[in-house]
Amino acid sequence: MIMDLPARYRLKSFARVKGKDLLIFRSTRFEDLMYSITYTLRKRVCIYCNKVMHAKGCSLDHRYPIDIGGISITNNLFPACPDCNSQKSNLTHAEYLMFMKLSDSAKKEYRQHVEEKNENIRKAIGFRLPSEWITYKLIQEVMYHKQVVELHGLRYTKTTEHYSKYGTFPRPIVVDRDFRLLDGYNIVFFAREHRIQYLPVIWLENVLYPTKRQTYVTFDS
Repeated sequence: MIMDLPARYRLKSFARVKGKDLLIFRSTRFEDLMYSITYTLRKRVCIYCNKVMHAKGCSLDHRYPIDIGGISITNNLFPACPDCNSQKSNLTHAEYLMFMKLSDSAKKEYRQHVEEKNENIRKAIGFRLPSEWITYKLIQEVMYHKQVVELHGLRYTKTTEHYSKYGTFPRPIVVDRDFRLLDGYNIVFFAREHRIQYLPVIWLENVLYPTKRQTYVTFDS
């Protein structure tokens, strides 16, 4: 998958866009980096009402919501004012555009219909993202920071609860061009502990973490 990038971007010594690629030089919170790049790429104009926002009054909408497995990459993030973002809630971008055209009496029924669809997808696949975004890889192919991944926290608990209920993962992991893990440590850790071989992956072909200062390991390490 090719991630949307601005022509120019630099975050101090952490990351920058070079040509058509994003190079990440130092460990930083991936979600925060994606938010920063999205604002550079799309500015601070609400995608729904076209309101121009200041930094303190701006939020980012997930085109495919977190509730259904939406991940924080630029292809899935758009600036949205707090009012529009709150009203959209866990609808997809396309569903919210449809929702706004409905009468007040039809909106509640529409949300119920969407939630039923989401629940069926959680049982079948686990998340609701475009199929062309997703590939499946053996866990042995994924490299990650061992000292970071082996943590039990809230996200690990949510992954455990989701897998226990549905038998699926709640979202894919995100890796760079060389299959270095960028996001989804809790999912990799859960898969290791439960001997799960294949993981849903978003493979960002134009993102590279070229540092040699960090030690990476694989499932078999």
